[in-house]
Order: sequence, then structure tokens, then C-alpha cells
Amino acid sequence: MSKKKSVESPQVVLVISDAHCGSDVGLLPPEVILDDGHKIGYGRNKWQKWLWESFESTLKVLLAKIGDSPFTLILNGDLIEGMHHRSDEVIAAKLMEHLAIARASLGFVVESASQVHVIRGTECHTKDFETVFARDFGLDKAHDFIQFEVNGVLIDARHHMPCTSRLHLEATALGIVAANNRSNAVRAGHKPARIFLRGHRHIAGTYSDGECLVACTGAFQGLTRHGKKVVTDSIPRPSMLMLDFRGLPKGHLPAVLHPVMNPPQDLVAHCA
Repeated sequence: MSKKKSVESPQVVLVISDAHCGSDVGLLPPEVILDDGHKIGYGRNKWQKWLWESFESTLKVLLAKIGDSPFTLILNGDLIEGMHHRSDEVIAAKLMEHLAIARASLGFVVESASQVHVIRGTECHTKDFETVFARDFGLDKAHDFIQFEVNGVLIDARHHMPCTSRLHLEATALGIVAANNRSNAVRAGHKPARIFLRGHRHIAGTYSDGECLVACTGAFQGLTRHGKKVVTDSIPRPSMLMLDFRGLPKGHLPAVLHPVMNPPQDLVAHCA
């Protein structure tokens, strides 16, 4: 387990995934100073301006709800865009510059958390730079997945999950995650997890049958040319997830707050 500092079992979990820092439609602050002294930012890019302002305002609301309580932060993969598949849809060519943007974007919430887990994303995006990110903040290496308990409930956090281009099958993929993971755990004689945190598919969603909960956080990235080809009708809707176990009996599933940010219609059309 990666720990920012030693605390008594935080009862709140905050999840952010798929920032894709370095993408020209990914998360980017108004200003970042790179190692060579160059200054970059979203400038007049309307999409990234909306994305950053939505990220900041949503994070502010969630941190206010957390208040003075310690919390665990899950950074669930694809923190940077990387140079992949010969894509030129990036704002900087060097991966270290993508990493600098990720540090500037996510550093505040990392420093605010009591415990931090960094999960590896898709290797063509991030290679092993998520471990570099983690160690920049004095954390353990990034992991392919982690399992940890909060209030007697086992949580399983991984980046990847099945994807679909069919809107009406989104919930099916969430149910598949829970069924496959729990069945494999039982077959191996392991304790089954009851909460599953996922990213990767860029589409926010939650599913619960009362015994378990599956949640996928939406990506802080607009549609790339590849996205416009494979999910032509999709509208990017980033999200954050907060699981609140405070005041609940041991073993109860948490209260879930999953704000999803809907971009204005004219903004989506402008960025097409």
C-alpha cells in the first residue's frame, strides 16, 4: 500500500483517473513551467479551459464535503497521454513534459490526501511514468492493481475494464467486472472484493446490486481523432468519485458521490 503519511484508516476514498496530461484535449492548468523554463498552458483553447475549470470546481466541492477527515486518493491510471501510435495530438513531445503537466494538475490533491495509491494505466500511454510520478511525491511505485479494506469492505482498484461503443450496454460491462472478479476470487479461495474501481473506458458509470459496487470514472480528455472514429457519437463527460464510509456500520457499502461534468453543447460543437 502506498502511503502519504501514517493515519488511522481513512473512511473516505476519492478517485480520479484518465487525466491524459500532455494531450491537446487533456487536462492542463492555465500555466505550467517546464524544466527548460518554457511556459505552457491552455491559452485560448476553450475545451481545455472548460476542462480545467470543471476539474477545479468539482474537486473544491468534494474536498469541502471531506472537510478535515483524512482520505485515501486513488489515481487510477493514464495520468499522462504519452507518445503512442504515432499520434501528433499532443502539446509537448517529451514524456517528461507530460509528467510535469500531471504534477502541476494533480499535485495539490496528492499533497492533501492522507494515503495515495497510484495505479498503472495503459502502457502505450504511460510506459512506467506513473511510478516516476509516484516517487516524485515520495510514494511507493505505481501498481497494476491494489486491494485494501475500508470499514470492513474490500476494495479492488484497477485501471482497465471492458469497453463498448453501444450506450445501452455500458451497465453490462460494469456487471461483468464484478461477476468475473468475484467468481475468480472464490475459485482461488480468496476473499472476494465488494467494491471495484475502474477507469480506461472514459465513460462514467456506477452499478450496485446491494452487495457490491462497481464504479468507473470518466476521463478528463476530449475526443481525439481516434475517439471520433471509434465512438463517433460519444460526448466526453469527465467525473470524480467519492466513497464515504463515515458513520456507517462495519461492512456497509459507502455513500457514493459521483459528480459528472457535462460540457455545454456549443462547446462540443466548437471543438469538433
